[in-house]
Amino acid sequence: MLYIYMLDYDFGHMEAVSLISAPNCPEKQVGYIVISGLLNENPNFLRLAIKTLRNDIIDENETFQCVALTMVQNIGGREFAKSLAPVVRKLLLSSCCGPLVRKKAALCLLSLYRKNPDVVNVDGWVDQMAQLLDERDLGVLTCSMSLFVGLVSNNHEAYWICLPKCVKILEHLARNQDVPQEYTYYGIPSPWLQVKTMRALQCFPAIDDPKTRKTLFKVLQQILDTARNDNENDALHAVFFEALALVMHLDDEKEMMSKSVELLLGKNIAFPEPEPNIRYLVLKNMTRMLMATDLQDIIERFQALSLEHLHKDEDPYKKPIEDEDTIIEPYIQSSIDSAERFPDLCLKDSGVLYDDPNIEICFKAEWQFYDGHLVLTFQNKSTTTDLVSVQAHIVPSDNLMMNLTPVPDTIAPCEKVPCLLSVANLWPSGDVAILKFSYKFGKRMVMDKLSIPVVLNTFFRPIKEDFEELKRQCKLITGPLLKVQGEAKLDRPVSIFDMAHLLNSIRIVIYPFDANSNVLVGSTRFYSWYTGPMLCMIEIQIDPAKRTDLTIYAGSGDYKITHGLMTFLESYFMSPLMEKSSNYS
Repeated sequence: MLYIYMLDYDFGHMEAVSLISAPNCPEKQVGYIVISGLLNENPNFLRLAIKTLRNDIIDENETFQCVALTMVQNIGGREFAKSLAPVVRKLLLSSCCGPLVRKKAALCLLSLYRKNPDVVNVDGWVDQMAQLLDERDLGVLTCSMSLFVGLVSNNHEAYWICLPKCVKILEHLARNQDVPQEYTYYGIPSPWLQVKTMRALQCFPAIDDPKTRKTLFKVLQQILDTARNDNENDALHAVFFEALALVMHLDDEKEMMSKSVELLLGKNIAFPEPEPNIRYLVLKNMTRMLMATDLQDIIERFQALSLEHLHKDEDPYKKPIEDEDTIIEPYIQSSIDSAERFPDLCLKDSGVLYDDPNIEICFKAEWQFYDGHLVLTFQNKSTTTDLVSVQAHIVPSDNLMMNLTPVPDTIAPCEKVPCLLSVANLWPSGDVAILKFSYKFGKRMVMDKLSIPVVLNTFFRPIKEDFEELKRQCKLITGPLLKVQGEAKLDRPVSIFDMAHLLNSIRIVIYPFDANSNVLVGSTRFYSWYTGPMLCMIEIQIDPAKRTDLTIYAGSGDYKITHGLMTFLESYFMSPLMEKSSNYS
């Protein structure tokens, strides 16, 4: 059949689909192998297999369940995700299924979610993921942790209750308590689960609970202290370097960072006969550590030892050592405070995002409903010198899907390089995406983090409704979370006309008002993938006596939008963002 397929002849697709409905196992396995290996997710007749797949997944025969789950995982597709994800989810949570089936179910769900995050409904998964993280079978727990990493990387805010459980898992493994022999690899308790758990923790921006932080840092310190100087155990070093990445991610435990530097360089760089693989990973991680933290004074003590390896024949060392040496040279950061420029840019569709003596980064944005793009232009301002080692990558906020086209490694003198940043708004949020970029100019390395001016009002569209229709829509909003009230205090008095202008500047349309009135009514439509177009209603009441005190009413058909809108308006009226909108009197 494969040979026929290579000759581009029809090999009998329907016959392959009919084989999976066979009652005996060999024929069913052949059918699944053929479909998984030779077909993709697009053929329409695969819909005919959904009923058979569902029956095999809920069957009591583990072999049938496993081959069906494997096929769904390999092919994926929107139809499979829509029809089968709920069934696979029940299988994962079922205590009646064996560990092998539950492991395959977790990985199958992960594959479906990665390919179709907009189709797989994850509502209600938080409590269920918390339940799975208490799983005692380490095989099921490891696969569930893979699923958890996929979920939390897209929306960490929903899974805060799972964070202490991840720390508890690490603590349990660090103590080597009740870890079966089959999950112990050369004396290391389940290194795969340790690495996955630490990657999940890196998806959370911070850990606020003091008890949880204390436990986590105690475990990380234990992992760092147990690292050996040779590479007789690659699994140990995999755990060690993942722990180091987590420490760098948290970036506020300076004492532990200092100890990590001493451990990395003192024991691995200065060690008389270090192994090449570990030496290379050490140097690579030192470069990352220098980019993330301010530890130059400690690292400079080992600079001479690092440079010695440039004279050796081991070429793989040279790239990380050269990177490290470049960063150790005195580096500069932009003298221009990019944060001061950000509020003004939030009200515009173009402007200068960053500017220093060597480079200028401009942007121009175009939006259509809940998605759009920014063209970032990197311009080398020098007339004689190349900008080299140019790097830029985007750190999206949890509500945005972003993709930045690659930035060239070198930008010639006076050259302008455009890069496309595509954006899709998934749901309302007050978080801001970050652009991390760096470049080398001569012997100096410049690094900075820039806030991308994509905020809540970016996705407002001031479509004016009929006022009577607006009032009717407002009466339909009855939930306590759908209508909220807030307050704000301005730094100077404002007239009703100035307030109308301020609201217009953030894409809120104002309805006719009396010049002697102190009340404004406005509306806008907020666009996101999660909600579609959602009508938002705003009422602003100005205190007639002081004219600096505002009472704000906001409402919409979705509580996330309502609270996001209120938070945005309150911060807007009390921040420099408003002052940039208008020179009100």
